[in-house]
This record gives sequence, C-alpha cells and structure tokens, in this order.
Amino acid sequence: MQTILIVEDDKTIAESIAFILEQDSFNCKWFDNGQDALEYINNNEVDLILLDVGLPDMSGFDVLRKVREKYSLPVIIISAREIGRASCRERV
Repeated sequence: MQTILIVEDDKTIAESIAFILEQDSFNCKWFDNGQDALEYINNNEVDLILLDVGLPDMSGFDVLRKVREKYSLPVIIISAREIGRASCRERV
C-alpha cells in the first residue's frame, strides 16, 4: 500500500483529502505542522507528499526545501492562497 503524507493545518481539509484517498486504498498520514512531517519523512517511507503552503510553524516552501535536500519524493503543493507558477519556483 502506498503512503501519502498530508501536511495541512486545516483538519477539515486534511480529513476530506484522506477520506477520498483511503477509498482508493492509499495509506494516509496527516500532520498539521512542518516539523512533525519532516520527522516522519526522515524515519518512514513515503510515496507522495501533499503539502500546504501556510503551516503554523514554517512555510510549506521551507518544508519542501528541506525535503529536497535529502529526497526526490514527489510533492504536490495544495493551498487556498493564490500563488503563481513563477512565484512557486522563486520560493523553492
């Protein structure tokens, strides 16, 4: 079973995403902050990260930078903010 890490501080959004993915037999792990997510990534196998930009302890872009230092995991940015493609590239 593939593991998808959901890093999202909004519980309702995270639960909705997990519910849909679990219907298709994905194993979902949810963290509401970047530090706990990074710790999990460093100690467990993860197949995909769904990453919110606005986290309470650090920016999702900071989490992405730290992930990229060690891993080549696929990451999908999820956010309610309006961010352009160029803006994303500049922040990473």
